[in-house]
Parts: sequence; structure tokens; C-alpha cells
Amino acid sequence: MQAVDNAGNEQATGNNQVEVIFETSAPTVSGFALKGNYTNSLLYFNGIPAEDDQVVKVAGIFNDTGGSPGTLLVQFSDTGVAGSWGVYPGSGITNTIDAGNNWAAGTYKTISASAISQDITNSWRFATPDGLKTLHVRVKDAAGNILGYPGFVPVNLSNSGGGLGNIASLSR
Repeated sequence: MQAVDNAGNEQATGNNQVEVIFETSAPTVSGFALKGNYTNSLLYFNGIPAEDDQVVKVAGIFNDTGGSPGTLLVQFSDTGVAGSWGVYPGSGITNTIDAGNNWAAGTYKTISASAISQDITNSWRFATPDGLKTLHVRVKDAAGNILGYPGFVPVNLSNSGGGLGNIASLSR
């Protein structure tokens, strides 16, 4: 007999008995930073291409210690409320939003759980290039556990000179 849970964990047994272990640990995020989309620095680029002056990438350690297989789904929001979560698809001027709040295809980035920091490019596009911004992130593992990471310390995106601005690192 073999048992497989929703997270893909398998257990084989020869005596028709199965031990059930529920994976209820949410993924973890640490060392989170918000960066400009074009470089690995904290520079925020204005207008390369024109619609990208409000697009950011995030960096951090996205991990799952609960035992689910290594794939994590990541969504972002500037408000943190249901129906506002999604990702920037890589082009255009709008984010792809998960209006049904059900992790619909195309509304999340897929990454591998890791103890090493990794970048997620084209994470989110802010509605305006300048001013105080807050970014929320949530992460879902293969077992369906969700970490709802609260809003970060707001960052002031300063692009008023039409060139490069500086993005402060957001760490939690």
C-alpha cells in the first residue's frame, strides 16, 4: 500500500497501515528586499522601456520547512486585501490580478523553496513612479499552506529627476 498527500509526500507500507502526517507549516520569507527591475543594485530605473519605470523585483529567502516539495507560488499586492493579489506579467501597464482570490494561473510567480536568496523579476508594477509605496507578499506551498507577509516599511520611490532614483532596501 502507498499513500500520497496533496503535497506529493509518499509513504509505502507493506501491511495496509498508513501513518498520516499533516503538513501545516506555512512557508517562510526572510531577508526580503525591493529592488529596481533592471539591475541587482538598489537602483530604480526610469523609462527603460517606458512602461517599466514603476516595475520592481523582489529578493529574499523563500523557504518551506514543513516538508512540502520545493515549489512555491508567490503573489504581491499594494493593498493586501482579497482581490488585489497578483503579479506583473512582464509587459504592459497593469498587473495580472487574482480577482477570485484563488491563485488562478498567471497571477503568481513560481519559485523553488531555498535557503539561498533569490530574485523574482517583474514582481509588481506600482500605479505611479514616485511617492511612498507599500508592497505585500504572500507565499503558498504545495500543501496549500499560505504565509501572508504583512506590508513592509513604506519606501519612497524618488524618480522626479527623470533619471535614476534610489530604492531603499525593505527588510523583514
